[in-house]
Parts: sequence; C-alpha cells; structure tokens
Amino acid sequence: MRFPHLRVLSLGNGPINIFPQEKEDYTDFIIAHSDTIEELHLRDGWGREVPLELSWSRLRADLFPRLHSFTGYTSTFEAMARARMNCLRTTLRSLDVFTGLVNSPSSHMKNMFEAILSLDSGSGPPVRCLSALKEIKLGMSMWDKGEWSHVISMIRLCAQCCGSSLEVWRGELPWCFMINCKLLGELFGMFKKLRVIHLKEYTIRGFELTGLEDDYAFEDGKIKEYLTSMASSCGALEEVFVTRRNWTMERWTVSRPGGDLGDVAPGCRVQRPG
Repeated sequence: MRFPHLRVLSLGNGPINIFPQEKEDYTDFIIAHSDTIEELHLRDGWGREVPLELSWSRLRADLFPRLHSFTGYTSTFEAMARARMNCLRTTLRSLDVFTGLVNSPSSHMKNMFEAILSLDSGSGPPVRCLSALKEIKLGMSMWDKGEWSHVISMIRLCAQCCGSSLEVWRGELPWCFMINCKLLGELFGMFKKLRVIHLKEYTIRGFELTGLEDDYAFEDGKIKEYLTSMASSCGALEEVFVTRRNWTMERWTVSRPGGDLGDVAPGCRVQRPG
C-alpha cells in the first residue's frame, strides 16, 4: 500500500486493547513513505509500549529528508541517532520523547542523548547536535523519587545536544520535583535562544500531601519572585507558562525595558486544553 502524498503518520494513539495480540512490523510501510513524511508519531497516549515491532536496524542516514516533527520513545530516537540520520541535524524542529514504563527511565534517556553525541557508532557524519531543533518535550513527569537526582544531568545533556537552537521548552519536569530558581535559571541559561518555558507550579513551590484545597493557594508575588530570578539567567526568555494545581495555566511575560533584564509580569490566564 502506497500513499505518495503522505506527510503525517501517527501509529499507536488509541487504547492499548484495540491492538491485536500479535505484534505488527510497520517498518516497510514507514520506510516506503520516508521521502514525504514530515511528522512521525510513534507512541500511544497511555504511557505504555506500543505493540509495534519496528526493525530500526534497517534505518539509513538518508531516510526522512523532510522530517520536522517526531513523537515517540527514547529507544526509537536512539536508534535513529545511531543510524546517524541526516534529518536530525538538518530538518528536525520539534521533538517529544518518552521512555515508556521501564525500569530506570533516566538510563534510557541518557542512552538517547549519548547516541546523539556519540562519534563511535554508525557510518557517515555523526549527529552530535540537533542543530535545527526549536521545541522539545522530555517525558519525565512520571519519574519517581529514585530518578529525581538524574533530572539535572538530563537537562545538561539536552543542552549539549540543542543548546544553540532550542526556543521552546515544553517540559516535562517530574511532578513533586521542586528546584531552586537560581539553579533552574542556570540550567535553562545553557539554551541561548530559549524564549518560552512551560513549568508546573510544583516545580516552584514543592508538593504537600496534606491540607485543604485553599491551603494550596500560591501568591502571585512568590511566583513573580521565582521567575524574575530565573529570567536573570535566561537572556532570551520572553514567556513562562505555569500550570497550577487546579490545571489552569497562567502566562507570564518577561519585560526587559531599555534592554535590561527587567521584570516578570503576569499575563492572561487560560484554561488547560483537554
């Protein structure tokens, strides 16, 4: 089956029980359309392994010459990096990766970044840098406490791979993971063109297991103080979207009058989509 104008391919987005018991190999279909595919989405929406048997050992460096958006598992993207696919350096603008429900998810994500940076595997020019990448989402939101210590090293590895080009950080830092504003500013400051950051309120204020809903009200002044400190280390930062505990999202803008770092001011509030 061939679709000569196929630009967007999405596999594995339904409930897990709609799939047949036997695993399917879609490699032939995907590779046959690699010349036209611009968006490739290969993960389910349930945080579980998609039952697809993709033979990524057959990847070549010249596949997907138009690919600008990828959503999938870190193991898949690692295989693409080890194949030294040219598109990772030249056309890929948006990346959304998730480890799946695996033991030691930080190790899987580290393997992906190291494959990008590696000089040792594959043939042809190494990837080294995702130099066209503008937007990233790292699926760390469900990491447990045993993985929190690796979050900072993951951000540093990410900066090595796309620190010169990234403009939008969509997350996701783990829930219940609070990080000092100065350190967070230093980490995001490694992304020289970063304009937009998405954060959870928990990242700013921490997470408490007891108390009434009213006890979780977090003053705008506290958020403003935190973001102002963070913005002082992020020279290109323009907007921060903070998702509150009640799932509303607040847009905060960075004002730099006269070219100074300036202040952080609250903007409009929008409902969280979905």
